[in-house]
Amino acid sequence: MIGIIAAMEPELAEIRAHMTGVSLSRVSGFDIFRGRIGETPVAAAVCGIGKVAAALCAEAMILSCGVTHVVNTGVAGALDARLHVLDIVVAEQVLQHDFDLSPIGFVPGHIPACDGIRIPCHRGLSDHIAKTAAELLCVSVHRGDIASGDQFIHTEEQKARITADFSPLCCEMEGGAIGQVCAMNGLPFTVIRAISDGADDGAPMSFEAFTEAAAHNSATALIAALQALPAEVLL
Repeated sequence: MIGIIAAMEPELAEIRAHMTGVSLSRVSGFDIFRGRIGETPVAAAVCGIGKVAAALCAEAMILSCGVTHVVNTGVAGALDARLHVLDIVVAEQVLQHDFDLSPIGFVPGHIPACDGIRIPCHRGLSDHIAKTAAELLCVSVHRGDIASGDQFIHTEEQKARITADFSPLCCEMEGGAIGQVCAMNGLPFTVIRAISDGADDGAPMSFEAFTEAAAHNSATALIAALQALPAEVLL
């Protein structure tokens, strides 16, 4: 069973609409929908915005649904100049740009529980989603690191700091926490995000204008990938 987690309702609505045989359970305050996309069993939930909500939802889903893989889907702000609004990013690794134990001897971003800064995503599932997105959507599909933090990035100063410290392609507020929970549970995961804004001074306005369209792109790619999911992809 594939677990699907999105921060906001617009990011999950289209995915849930494509599920069949749906049942609903409430776990730790989250509505978790179980069903199928094509022949693929899935569990899907809106976690809410931020790392704590995302981590709690991931752990609740893992413990209650027996998921074997987790996918975080939704929108993100672009940090790399090559990215444009509505483009797709499929993560190779995730990190938490606001995790900082440097005063006690760790480099910024180092998470002791994960023994490093970057948490690798499942290659087979990531490759399959990226390939599906490239074949299906008329936007660019990028691979690289995705940075998470409990901040809506909206200034050039914030953007420059994260880029200088970690060089990720984009930023959001949940994927790194979901990645940490999955890593600590020994569970494979990946993150797919569509760009809604430039993580700059215009980000709040762009986010409002393009969230629905960006969420559609990430959902469309993920739905298609799950409808035609070869078993070997999950190995």
